[in-house]
Amino acid sequence: MRWTPSLFSESSNPNHLTQRERQILQLLAQGLSNKAIATALCLSEKTIGTHMKSIFEKMGVHNRVAAVRAGERLGLINAGEESEPDQKEA
Repeated sequence: MRWTPSLFSESSNPNHLTQRERQILQLLAQGLSNKAIATALCLSEKTIGTHMKSIFEKMGVHNRVAAVRAGERLGLINAGEESEPDQKEA
């Protein structure tokens, strides 16, 4: 599915999500908390919070549910697919 400007604010562009942000979005879609995501990726909760803020800004959303729904609509994530948290971003 293609990015549609009407879905997002003028300054947002979900196609610019980094690999790590997509990985976090996928874990978010699985219902994990920030703490659980941080544990799975061996990162701090503060780092996850920073990534979440960036994801929300890039996607033009204000909460976790909206981010997951937008990610599914755009084909960035699959709700039934599990991420591989041990892969490190290059």
